[in-house]
Amino acid sequence: MIRSALRPLFCAVTHEAGRGGIARVSSLLWRVVQDLYPDSCDLVIAAPSGPERFGWVDKLGFTGTVVRRQVRQESDVLFFDHLGLARVQGFVPSFHRRPYGVFLHSFEAWMPLSPGRRQALINAKLRVANSHHTAARVAAAHPEVGQIDVCHLALGQEMSGDDDAIVDRSIVEQMRPASVLIVGRMMKGERYKGHDELIQAWQIVKRHLGDVQLVIVGGGDDAPRLQALGWQLGVAESVLFTGPVSDGTLKSLYQRAAVFAMPSRAEGFGLVYLEAMLHHLPCIGSKHDAAGEIIVDGETGFLVDQSDISRLAEKMICLLEEPGLRSRLGCNGLERLRRQFSFERFHSRMSELFHKLAA
Repeated sequence: MIRSALRPLFCAVTHEAGRGGIARVSSLLWRVVQDLYPDSCDLVIAAPSGPERFGWVDKLGFTGTVVRRQVRQESDVLFFDHLGLARVQGFVPSFHRRPYGVFLHSFEAWMPLSPGRRQALINAKLRVANSHHTAARVAAAHPEVGQIDVCHLALGQEMSGDDDAIVDRSIVEQMRPASVLIVGRMMKGERYKGHDELIQAWQIVKRHLGDVQLVIVGGGDDAPRLQALGWQLGVAESVLFTGPVSDGTLKSLYQRAAVFAMPSRAEGFGLVYLEAMLHHLPCIGSKHDAAGEIIVDGETGFLVDQSDISRLAEKMICLLEEPGLRSRLGCNGLERLRRQFSFERFHSRMSELFHKLAA
């Protein structure tokens, strides 16, 4: 019997809302797979209770499912939304192993790899990076790896929710009109997003402008240290730590902010820049990572050296002082979002790559 449709198996860490960027990218990828193969695709989730609860029971269940699907010839190709998941292919007998692809987000692919991850990366038929920056860093760190294709990300449906979404007014109403917003987790092992530099630069901004506010959205085990830094530098009363917030609250914070700033050093892409652009906000990013593929310096925002605190402060002051400039850069950013980072564009590019995997 000749099968009429390819049978792809999509392997995801999690699809739960609020699980961060990887889950959001996974949802985008799954939408494309469903559109291409609506009657024959299948999904297996490795951590149904969330990555923080990904224990041995989940790992064994996920491994067993992926191996069994290939041994029984129930799937023709596989795609993993994270390199860590692709290690399971090492347990599949080579005779039964099906072609597979893997999505590369950032440092999980360019850092020193375990033998299992390294082999999973090398053996993949398709490797897709979220930016040219990520692709270049992976290629430099692992020159033995073959071709790496690039597909820039897009926003899903999470930022276009209805007006009845839950909003924590007690947080939103604390925002001042002249607010700079950063959205990102604060982890002791990941001090690269620019929180320290923003708080240090805030001394200069506050001294120059007075009634301004830095709004820091997100959670993490490094938040107490950053709050202490604010008190140490004398700016704590003008720095608002919101903690994790709902999608509705985040949307309201974007709507109230004047500027978005995340001068990160190791961002593989940065979906939050797209969220800010959707809300007409000019963005400040860094020259060190993929921000330059999203932000056009001087046209949709500014790119700075993360370590240049004075320059960072200067750009925030410039945008806060000049509403006309903010408006122009924000409008340019929205237009760039619609032109370069639409879901339709993402869908078209990933469709090409999925067909390449299936060839």
